[in-house]
Parts: sequence; structure tokens; C-alpha cells
Amino acid sequence: MTPAVPCPRGESSADRLWLVAACGIALLALALRLHDLGEHSLWGDEAHTARRAESLRAVAIERKLAPLYAATRTAFLIGKDEWAIRLPHVLYGSAGVLLMAFAGRVFVGPRVGLVAAILLAVSPFHVFHSRDARHYSLFVLLTLVSMLLVRKAVETRRASWTLAFLGSGLIGFHDHAFAIIPFAAHAIWGLLEILRARRDGAPARGPGLRAAALLGALAAMALALYFLNPRLWRAAGSWMGGDQERRFDVSLDTLRLILAWLGGGAGLSACLHALLFAAGLISLARRGLPAARLIAVTAITTAAALLLVEGIGPTHPFRVRYTIFLLPAYLLGVSAGLCLAADLLRRAAGKLLPAHAGGSRDRWAGAAVSHAVPVLALVAFTIPGLLWSFEYRSADYRLAVEHLARRMAPGDLLALPPYRAERHFAGLRWYLSRRLPEREKDAVVVRTPGDVDALLEAGKRVWLVGLSPSDLDPAEADPGLVPRLEEGFEDVAHTPPGRYSAALGPPDREEELVIRVSRRN
Repeated sequence: MTPAVPCPRGESSADRLWLVAACGIALLALALRLHDLGEHSLWGDEAHTARRAESLRAVAIERKLAPLYAATRTAFLIGKDEWAIRLPHVLYGSAGVLLMAFAGRVFVGPRVGLVAAILLAVSPFHVFHSRDARHYSLFVLLTLVSMLLVRKAVETRRASWTLAFLGSGLIGFHDHAFAIIPFAAHAIWGLLEILRARRDGAPARGPGLRAAALLGALAAMALALYFLNPRLWRAAGSWMGGDQERRFDVSLDTLRLILAWLGGGAGLSACLHALLFAAGLISLARRGLPAARLIAVTAITTAAALLLVEGIGPTHPFRVRYTIFLLPAYLLGVSAGLCLAADLLRRAAGKLLPAHAGGSRDRWAGAAVSHAVPVLALVAFTIPGLLWSFEYRSADYRLAVEHLARRMAPGDLLALPPYRAERHFAGLRWYLSRRLPEREKDAVVVRTPGDVDALLEAGKRVWLVGLSPSDLDPAEADPGLVPRLEEGFEDVAHTPPGRYSAALGPPDREEELVIRVSRRN
């Protein structure tokens, strides 16, 4: 039996130090994402998810144990408060930061891994969606898992790793339909790497890999048939609460929004990230590293997929969060650019201060400072976007229901107008079911002036929760409904307005909820 060759002591200690640093960054990311986690009420899509997850049958059968609903159902074991429902997604986001470090190390090197983890930890895009009980922090985590598994499959050429990669893609697609884009990009990259290795004379592997590749091809064909089904995308308006007046539009403005969110905010932060990304990509390509090819394949695949979806023409508009899977590849390029800037800074310091470049301790300190300066500078430019993302919130359904709980008498009635998007109904109904379950069951949806008159003629006081600006569904609401509501009801309370910026800028005033009561004759 051949004895194991021990690792050099210095190399082993360096690996341990690197792992401690990566775990420390992940813990800092966790603390950042836990900050005031339950301060804002659930917004409509979060509440819609929570309402669906209350039914075990809906989670297991209707949603087929989709990761989002399974995680929300599990969170109910802790509680149904806002922080408990969002906690699994905070954990997904923190785990993603740790995997970002490993992905950077595997694809480029240890330095890039740590820098990429830091940038993901403070990314407003990632922090915002790690505090949101929806698909997106898990989407990033599964993208990173897919990256690591395809890298391992290419290195080992083992069927087990290939099948694990395929499994991660299927789970990702079960979480969000757009997961097919990074999964396809990683599969294409893996295939190209294998062909490249064969061209360079690497030996072919056994039949297990071919069997796994065949299964992968069949799975990809099945996903493609599902993804490219025009009926699926044309029906998106119903299953995603689509806005019929807008369509999925990909343009230069779309690219600007994506770069703003990937780059930590519109303006100087996005420009600096883009410049560092370009420099890093060039540096990776010149060194022939696989990360450069992965970034290029991901960019091309994403552009082609978005244009394809636009051509199919779903009724649901484009949302920048659908492209959050680009963060790992983008930050690999940015981190490579930052490390390049750190190397240039260290060389400049060595020439200006040659007396301090002699001993190993001085070299280590110089390397640490040369990396810390550009990283901290870039993080400083990201801080405004990060702070703004903490201020973003939707209309406060929790406070609106508290107003109703304090003001409604036992014999009063509750009316709900037909909102355009299901999310408004879901947000309000979630808090009604938690605080006023009987009111939620007895609430009456009013669609026409006649419905309003029937309620008012009942001789009871009627309460109404409206939205300002109005967002009634033209397919359900009669054109005369709004004037009749204004005539028959008066405002008694307003919730604080929602605050948001589509371009990750200072938050703008958004919709607010209005509590109204029927006028006394």
C-alpha cells in the first residue's frame, strides 16, 4: 500500500486560513441579511407564497414540492411572522456567499474567491433578494452549485458528478423557469471544455460518462420543449399576475437596469463594476483560465434566451430579478479585475517604497493592504445602493389590517375591489387571515356599481381597503366602479407609501393603501 503524501505544512495552514476567512465573510453576510428582517410587512408576492404554503396538499401535489413553497412550509414550524418566513432565504443567501468563495477559488484562484465572496456579501441585488421570501436567493445558490458541479464533472469525467450536475439543474428549474439559462450555459461550457481537452490530447473516459451525457441530453430536450412552449409564456399573464398593458421587452434600457443591479447601484458604482469586469475578463482570457470561457458562454446564452423569450411574447413584463443568476459570473470578472488592480498597486508601492519590500512579513502586509484598498473603495461606492435597498418596501398590508382591527365594529362589513394583480389581494388577505380571520372569510369583492349599492343598502357600515394610485383590473372592474366608490366612501386612514427604485437608486414614493368607510346618509 502506497503511503499518503502529506501536504506541505505551509500549504495546509494557508488552506485553513483561507477557509476561516471564507466562513467569516459568510457570517458577516448572515448578520447583514438578518438586520431588521421582520421590520416591513410581507409584500404581495411573499404573502401569496405564504398563503399557498399553508395548505400541505397545495405544496405537495399542486406545487410538487417546489423549493420555494417547501421552504416556506418548513418556516411555519418556527412561526408565521415576517422574519420566520424570510429566514430560509437569508440562509440560502449566506450559503451562497460561502459557495461564491469556493467557485472563485476553483475557477480562478483563492484570492479571487475571497474577493468575490466579499462583493456578493455586500451586493445590494443579493442582499435585497436574500431578505425576500421568494425564489431568488435560492436561485443564486443553485447557480453556484451548478457551477461547482459542472467544474467537477469536467475535471473528473465521472458519471456521478455529471448526474449531480443534472440534478442541480432540475431542482433549479423546479424553483424558477429562468434557471434553465444558467444550467444550459454551464452544460454548454462543460461540453466545450471536454471537446477542448480532447483536442489537446486528453484521453477519453469510460462508458459511464457517455450514459450520463445521454441522460443529460434527454433532460435538456425535455426542459427545452417545456421552456419553448409558446402556450406556457402566453399564459404567463395568468400564472404570474401579468400586466396586459406591458410585454416582455428586452432593450438597451434593460441592459442598463441589469448592469445597475449587478454593479451595486446606478451611476458611478455600476461604471466601476463594469470597468473592473472588463479588465478582469481580459486578464482571465489572456491567462487562458476556464472562468473567461464560462463568463462568455453565460453572457451569450443569456442574451439569446432573453431575445427568444421576447420573441415568444409573454404578457408578463421583464423583471430585472429574473437575471440574478448572472451575479456569480459577473462578480468573478469584477473580482479578477480587483485583484489585477491590487497587483498593480503593489508593484507601484514596491517601486515607490523599495525599503519596505524586503522581508516576508513586509511582503505579506503589502499584499494585504494592496488588496484591501481597492476592495474597500469599491464597497464604499456600493454602500448607498445597499442602504437604499434596506429602505425599499411595498404598501403596508399589516398596518392596514391593524387599522381595520381597531376601527371595525362587530356588525360592519368589509369590501374588496378587484385589483389588477393577485399580489394585492394576497397581501391583504394574508394579514386578514392572521389578524381578522372571520372578516377575511366574509369579505365581499365589489366589481360593479350595483355591487356597491347592494352593500350600502344593507344598512350596515361598510369598510373598504383601496390602493392609491388605483390598480383595478379592467377585465373585472366596471368602468363606473371608481366614481361610485369615491361617491359612497370617505378616506379615514392611509398607510405609509411603498418605496422603491427600479434602477437601484434613492427610493421613490410608490403605492399606498387607503382605508375608507361608507358615508353616512
